[in-house]
Amino acid sequence: MRRVWPEEVTRGAEHLETGFAATMDDEVFAAEAAAGTLCSLGREWAFVQLALTGRRHGPGDAAGLVVLGGKPLGVIGPSGRDMIIVLPPDQVARAAEYLRGVDPATLVGRHRAALAERAGGELPAAFAAEIERHAANLRHFYAAAAGVGQAVAKRTYR
Repeated sequence: MRRVWPEEVTRGAEHLETGFAATMDDEVFAAEAAAGTLCSLGREWAFVQLALTGRRHGPGDAAGLVVLGGKPLGVIGPSGRDMIIVLPPDQVARAAEYLRGVDPATLVGRHRAALAERAGGELPAAFAAEIERHAANLRHFYAAAAGVGQAVAKRTYR
């Protein structure tokens, strides 16, 4: 996911896709991650969603906005199945407020059984720590976006 200005959203999905495409370059990815404009959950996204919400799918509350929330902006990419989803600034602020009030280790502990089930029956300590790290990164990412009135663009890869 990337922090974007509302004006960028009005330019459409293809415009936002150029920003995501640029991050396929390792140096650009590293620079954007270090600057806090990019927050990648990688293949762990479903585990982070589960840790934050206790469920696999669906927004519905502030916790659900963080990973899966937002409005589809458009289909992009060669598969015709990938899309850009945008969480507007007001919902970014709700997600940031939720994240401010949670402790990543507590979240993982609360949903440990569901996380272990999703992982195949066991949740190794190192993987639990990785999920906690993602949750902490999301807290900083959303706080920064909310602090300056940005939206959050998300790109699905199928």
